[in-house]
Amino acid sequence: MANANAENQETLLSAPVGAGSAASAASRATAPAWLFVLVGTLLVANLALPTPAAVPLAATGGNEGLLFAAGLGVAILGLVLVEQLYRRTPELARWGIKPLVLGLGGMFVFDLFLFSEAMLFKRLDPDIWAARGIVHALVIPLVAVATARNTAWTIDLHVSRGVVLHSTALLVSGVYLLAMAAAGYYIRFFGGSWGKMLQVALVFAALLLLALVMFSGQFRSRLRVFVSKHFFSYRFDYREEWLRFTHTLSPRAPHLGLHELCIKALGDLVESSAGALWMREGDVFRHAGRWNLPERHETEPGDGPLAVFLERTGWVIDLEECKRAPERCDGLVLPGWLGALREA
Repeated sequence: MANANAENQETLLSAPVGAGSAASAASRATAPAWLFVLVGTLLVANLALPTPAAVPLAATGGNEGLLFAAGLGVAILGLVLVEQLYRRTPELARWGIKPLVLGLGGMFVFDLFLFSEAMLFKRLDPDIWAARGIVHALVIPLVAVATARNTAWTIDLHVSRGVVLHSTALLVSGVYLLAMAAAGYYIRFFGGSWGKMLQVALVFAALLLLALVMFSGQFRSRLRVFVSKHFFSYRFDYREEWLRFTHTLSPRAPHLGLHELCIKALGDLVESSAGALWMREGDVFRHAGRWNLPERHETEPGDGPLAVFLERTGWVIDLEECKRAPERCDGLVLPGWLGALREA
């Protein structure tokens, strides 16, 4: 639906207009750039406001009152600019900035309430101030949606997959530890005399489980696939993969032969930790090499259903899909030795 709306918007904006109004329509296609600059400046100023750690919660008639007034002024000016941004954007282009306007408007309204109360009671409410960070975090998805709707806002910024992968793993670990800490607090609060002991045991078990998961190759592989699918337009970082492929094939592992190195190099590309290689000898395919798999002695006929299917289609066969829906695999009958490989 978003793509359809965007296409409709572009079609309407590019529709022919009268010769006399063409220039004015083009000039009104977007809101003035200075509005965006001012809103961005206000956001930076809003984030730079002192925190309760730097300013006492209770104003004593000194600079604290001025700081509260400055925060209130920033909130009011921000609301005025957001309103101007929406009003000065052509109606046909407002679809793209609605999430941004809602997010920023909600944030400035919250700050208006926060600093108005602080001015009234000469103190910052610690509970409302603590909620301010959550409110700002809730605005981020709306800004992201607005950015996705307006491709002209994108910046040619490249972040390596390693950085995204490690950041995602750190975020997942932090959420997990927060959940375990909340569970530990609940157990300690309601556990009576056993509460503290159960809390310590739960925290230790949670840390041990986290360590096991983080050292799991399968978890890292699934996380890499998730990051590649949802954060990047391309499946691979081709420069990095070519370097890793070349490094793997270089003769630096005396315990691995050429066949095993080839299997490992291809397995690394698809996040696989094991593999095997069959090579044709006459009319059959024989097991030529393996990596992290038991040795196989079965042969596969060169004119058998598996070899013929692979040669005809060039597909990568999803074994689970073939078992679940054989019609998708064009009636392929999998050989018995392949079904006996539980890791396949």
